Amino acid sequence: MKLVRFELLEAPGRARSGLIYEERVYETDGEKAIGIHELGRVRLFPPVGPVAGFRVFEALGDGLTYHHRHPQVLGPLSEIEMPSQVDGLDFDAHVCVVLQDGGTQIDPHEAPGFVLGYTLALAFRIPSVVAEDREAGGSGAPGRDAGTVIGPFLVTPEDMTEFSLPGNERILAFGYEMKVNADVVASGQVLLDPGLDRLLPFASAYSRVFPSEALAWPKLEKPELEFSELGRLLLPSDRVSLTVDGLGTLVAKIA
Repeated sequence: MKLVRFELLEAPGRARSGLIYEERVYETDGEKAIGIHELGRVRLFPPVGPVAGFRVFEALGDGLTYHHRHPQVLGPLSEIEMPSQVDGLDFDAHVCVVLQDGGTQIDPHEAPGFVLGYTLALAFRIPSVVAEDREAGGSGAPGRDAGTVIGPFLVTPEDMTEFSLPGNERILAFGYEMKVNADVVASGQVLLDPGLDRLLPFASAYSRVFPSEALAWPKLEKPELEFSELGRLLLPSDRVSLTVDGLGTLVAKIA
């Protein structure tokens, strides 16, 4: 299933829940459908809300590490405000898993049971601020939290089995494409490696994971935008899109 949170354009201000099927949104009350809406009549919110936390994982050789991002993430088609004093933005793209349960020291065999679904994330950063902070001995964190957008929906685990890697069912594989306006800046295939049997035990080894927390796999491969087909950083009015097989297309705009 593709789970969504949304509001009706003609009745804004009320968050509703449902699922997408054949280009329509079926509103539910948690048990049954209570309305059917055309996609063009709704505005999508982040598929889970509020997000309890957002951890971004990185590979360190054969090991892992992670850092926390601001948990107040935005929904599809949101605008990312570019500070006036910077020369542009760049972004990282991720596949994420959202948890339905929390705990510590999760057993590898129990990890799949903690998963509510899979979604996408676009995490924006300010390269000049990252570089300045690193030159001063920092980690670059002040420039890595320019805004995070997740969505467009949450795909439940039973719909992901067709993307299992042949011979290794714990690893999922997807094709992806990233665009800025009409320019393709990256494309390829992503393997969700490490699998959940490594990711969740590592995340919960020394601290608790929480229901509705999002865990992002290492960023999808892409060049820095200045060295891509675009040839520059993101500027106001640019439109960024990430498409991943089975997980839809996530769009954000620069304001």
